Amino acid sequence: MERVTKKKIVSSIKIAFGVVLVTLSIWYCGRMLLSNWHEIQQHPISFRPGFIGPALGCMALHFFILSLGWQALTHTFRCGLPLKTSVPLWFITYLGRYIPGKVLFITGRIMAYTSLGTRLGPTTYATILDNIFHIYAAVVVGAGTLVWVPGLPFLVKVGLVSCAAGLSVIMLNPYLCNYILKKAAVSRGQMVADVHVPVTFPTLICLTLVYLSSYIPLALGLYFFSQCFEHIPFSHSSWLAGCLGCALAGGILAVITPSGLGVREGIFTWLLQFVINPDIAAVFAIATRVMMTVAELLCAGIAMILMFMQHKSLRLITRVSKDRPIKNEC
Repeated sequence: MERVTKKKIVSSIKIAFGVVLVTLSIWYCGRMLLSNWHEIQQHPISFRPGFIGPALGCMALHFFILSLGWQALTHTFRCGLPLKTSVPLWFITYLGRYIPGKVLFITGRIMAYTSLGTRLGPTTYATILDNIFHIYAAVVVGAGTLVWVPGLPFLVKVGLVSCAAGLSVIMLNPYLCNYILKKAAVSRGQMVADVHVPVTFPTLICLTLVYLSSYIPLALGLYFFSQCFEHIPFSHSSWLAGCLGCALAGGILAVITPSGLGVREGIFTWLLQFVINPDIAAVFAIATRVMMTVAELLCAGIAMILMFMQHKSLRLITRVSKDRPIKNEC
């Protein structure tokens, strides 16, 4: 009884913290919009269709490279599926981030893969490490680009560099990485066998480069999209990617919110004011969320069509949606 009560208390604290965090983020974005409303009305915003297409394509390419990172990760853990199956499945389960707690994003992907014959242990390790690589790549991009932003507070720059350095020590050390993976798996209730992670230092370097490379098209996409609002030098595109990278990392860590809703926009808006005109920072942050969501849905729609063409989609979606416990198959 005491254990159940403690779990309820912890769960209530998490929910309360998430609600406060989202409320503060939305309040901040709203305040930025209201305080700069007069300047926004006078700002020459003109959405030129010629820039929307390239921006959407680059953002879609960002997600595709992330799916290739997942493909490489699963093959490293010897639980990979053919590319024509794994990439569509990645896009479909990636939408699970929009469910509070991101249950389908993690558990759903594990269930989908194990239903196709992969072993539970390696699949769980790969799924956890995929989430960590998302955060790691975002922090590294943020630290590597935002340290050059003139007006950004010094303490923020030190914090970003420290986080990137600390994560690098963990992510590029197979032994530390293995230890954290086991702890993370146990914390999620996965009874994972005590096996050694089959990765080496060169493997982790290669995986890191794949996830980092996904920010190249994202930087281009943000640059093209920014031209709909105002002329921003191409040299500032890396700063835009760094701002969004930090925002994405914050959104992933805010597990209670669906896809980091509110938290991502709040962080992105705050960082953007040091890169672009503050009067359109909130508008650009919200519009970027819409654009990236459209890119995700577009890719997920194509993925579902491809899965149906393989005559596997219906069975996979049914199995992923079932609320059944995952048995240890290691």
